[in-house]
Amino acid sequence: MDILAAKTGCTVCKMGQNGQEIPSDDPKFPGNADLLIIMLGTNDLLKGRSPEQAAEWLERFLYAAPLSEARLC
Repeated sequence: MDILAAKTGCTVCKMGQNGQEIPSDDPKFPGNADLLIIMLGTNDLLKGRSPEQAAEWLERFLYAAPLSEARLC
């Protein structure tokens, strides 16, 4: 995290939690975020959710992210 901030000059906010699954409610991100890096889904699979279910939940979660010009890749 410190390396990313040092290399980019950006403020980096680590919001991850061990064992976190894809939230079912709207995401709570800083409103002034320019870049959002998300790694979710692994814990959902470990808890028994199918890959298709995890993908569906992740897609719904990402489309609710409050970014002005969000692009899903």
